[in-house]
Amino acid sequence: MDTTTRLDRTAAPAVDRPDLCEPPTMGWAMAAAEASVPALRALACMTASRWGLTLSDDGALALVVSELVGNAVRHSGAAQVRLTVSATATTLTVEVQDSGTWRPRGPGASAEDLECGGRGLQLVEAYAVGFAIRSGEGGTRVTAVLALRGQADACRTSPRLPGARPRASVRATGR
Repeated sequence: MDTTTRLDRTAAPAVDRPDLCEPPTMGWAMAAAEASVPALRALACMTASRWGLTLSDDGALALVVSELVGNAVRHSGAAQVRLTVSATATTLTVEVQDSGTWRPRGPGASAEDLECGGRGLQLVEAYAVGFAIRSGEGGTRVTAVLALRGQADACRTSPRLPGARPRASVRATGR
């Protein structure tokens, strides 16, 4: 599996480098395949660790990346999925983007299947201090902003990111 690094502005996070104008950013593009989910999760967690970041919730980053990449792999029909992480002094932003269009569950999906899934975005939104879904003809981009340790209360002043669709419309489309 090929891993492509898109951008690495700096090896140190903005929290340790107040002289930086831009936050550190890393990104990868991989095939939209199930094997990409654990690979991208590991890359995101290793990057946050390398930057010396400590999240308010230790498992949040792994869960958020797994859910967002997993949704893109299962529902987009895109050939690739892109993951970007960037840090500020108080947050870590996770963005997952695909170029596909949402695919509904197959005709064989039972009511029981539907009861077992479909809660991933709710979990992501619960961990995030900011959350947005933007979709259009070019695909879907989901952004989740996670608080760094000790910053959760300060970050919760604006739980929605600009341009985010209301949560009710997310449920209606299934993504």
